[in-house]
Amino acid sequence: NLSYFNENKVFYYYMMEGIDKEWKPANELNQAVYNYLPAGEYIFKVKTENADRVEGKNITSFKINITPPFWKSWWFVSLILVSLAVLMYWIDKLNIKRKEGIQKMRSDIATNLHDEINLALNNINILSEIARMKADTDPAKSKEYIEQIHARSHNMIIAMDDMLWSLGPENDSMPKTVERMREFIDALKHRYGVKFDILVGEKLESLELNMKLRYEAFLLFREVIRGLVQAGATECQLHFELEKSTLLLTMQFLNNCCDIQQLTNLMYRQDMEKHLNSINARFDVQVLKTHTIFVIKVPVN
Repeated sequence: NLSYFNENKVFYYYMMEGIDKEWKPANELNQAVYNYLPAGEYIFKVKTENADRVEGKNITSFKINITPPFWKSWWFVSLILVSLAVLMYWIDKLNIKRKEGIQKMRSDIATNLHDEINLALNNINILSEIARMKADTDPAKSKEYIEQIHARSHNMIIAMDDMLWSLGPENDSMPKTVERMREFIDALKHRYGVKFDILVGEKLESLELNMKLRYEAFLLFREVIRGLVQAGATECQLHFELEKSTLLLTMQFLNNCCDIQQLTNLMYRQDMEKHLNSINARFDVQVLKTHTIFVIKVPVN
């Protein structure tokens, strides 16, 4: 406030260096009003005039220091810039890690496919050579080897088909995986006359699986179901459910016409352990009086 008690009429003028270019008269209340001043240091000056418009000899001045709000301070701006740099670095690292993970999955799948095809072709080559040698001397044995060649080549085609299916990004969803499993079950029904029913939980509709996970989970499912059929199971209830971050594949079947020991041995096969370990899956078996429950637990987080 620029008011001072004086019997004579006094006019006040003010100037803020760096803001005002010329002197300004005070308002009727002898006030200098600034609605906004940027942060910084200023010198505020005041002079007077009497009723005869004669300026006073002295000019009063004082410094004003306006500090910026914390969000405009240098340390806050620096903190934001550093945080953005760290965030961008972290996002970049995640992208690199994700790409490396995808590349590793593709490399593993390609390696597995190469190994399976190479093993199958070598076996076929050996069997075909033996069949050729036995063709004249032992036609029956030659025919047996030809049947083995047919079976191995058929298995190789199935393995390639499964691998190519797992590589397709359109098959990332769990419903697509279940659809693939249904196709396999339908083929078993047609070939062996078994009655296997599949029940799928609602939570699985939105679940997505990466290439490696869905490929290994499907192979586990396929081998167990094939093992059930070979052990004599004719009826089985299959239930797929998502419990927290674990995919549960539950299989329940009657004991009366199934070789439980044969199924138990299946769990300790080297290829089964390889599939389980590759996706950190676990196998639980509950043998009850009338029926048995197999559960494959697959982490999906």
